[in-house]
Amino acid sequence: MKNLVIISCASLIFATACNQNTTEKEPMKITPPKADRIAKNLEIHGDVRSDDYYWLNDRENEEVIDYLERENDYYDKMT
Repeated sequence: MKNLVIISCASLIFATACNQNTTEKEPMKITPPKADRIAKNLEIHGDVRSDDYYWLNDRENEEVIDYLERENDYYDKMT
């Protein structure tokens, strides 16, 4: 009798768990913004290095502000 109750309860739990409808969200088709690559050579102490994203340092540039706003918008949509 005790085994019958345990089996009945387990079957009931299993049946209700399998019956629930789960809907998966369709993945969003949002692409991240892509920053332009503009090469700039920087020389310090005789060493030269290339920085393709140096232009992002200019905080007054409208293109930089626009790119950062698009990047923030992308982040907000993905989180």
